[in-house]
Amino acid sequence: MEKRELRPLVLDFVRRVPHTHLHAVIAHVKEAAPDYERHDALKVHEVLWDLLLQGVLAPGKDSLNLSLPFVHVTEEGLLSLEEETLLHDPDGYLDTLAERAGGPLDEAALVYVRESVLSFLAGRDRACVDLLALASERVLDLLVEAQARTLRTARERAAFVGRIARAGRSAEARASVLREALADVRLPAPAAAALDRDIPGLLAFLRYARDEAGAPCPRPVDRETAHANLLLFPGHCAGISALLAALSTREG
Repeated sequence: MEKRELRPLVLDFVRRVPHTHLHAVIAHVKEAAPDYERHDALKVHEVLWDLLLQGVLAPGKDSLNLSLPFVHVTEEGLLSLEEETLLHDPDGYLDTLAERAGGPLDEAALVYVRESVLSFLAGRDRACVDLLALASERVLDLLVEAQARTLRTARERAAFVGRIARAGRSAEARASVLREALADVRLPAPAAAALDRDIPGLLAFLRYARDEAGAPCPRPVDRETAHANLLLFPGHCAGISALLAALSTREG
């Protein structure tokens, strides 16, 4: 079995049994996974070691068993496991993202999102929000490209592309051009909602990494902010996907 298949089983067990033993985890996975093979025990150990490095687990079960192979869920780990955010399961997070968005994101955006989650798990909160900002910027670029394809004449496309070019590096300015272009377009409700909810949501992520002109301008980031941004991102992508789908039906 692959680690991505084993990880949810491990997370489910330690969520229900926060003070346990490595062999108990393996026994649970062995029983829960129909395709489990003996050598998969090493991969289960790799998953457990990942959780130890991430601070979800720590050695020891109680005052009499303070060392490995006993483990317990930490206070921070307990909070994240209770929320069931899948942030400690990068593959599961991307699967959830694809499900919310109605399909996988652009390949470049996916690379940024995955690296953002991995940075969060490594405790690199600044890198986490910077990478999520890059993913948000790419998603906004996809919207601009989709809107350009809806324009029926070369003159209309040139005018729109010219306005985008004059906006420069500022994502705020490019988004403003895009929203103005769509202001008089009749869109389905989910797509229309994206104009006032999800585009501003992506711009909020970008503000942690860019100034108004679009130049790099890293701002202080705490762990709660990085966590919140990752939680909000799939919802905004769902709205943007609805808008992309609506624009695809209007392509010239």
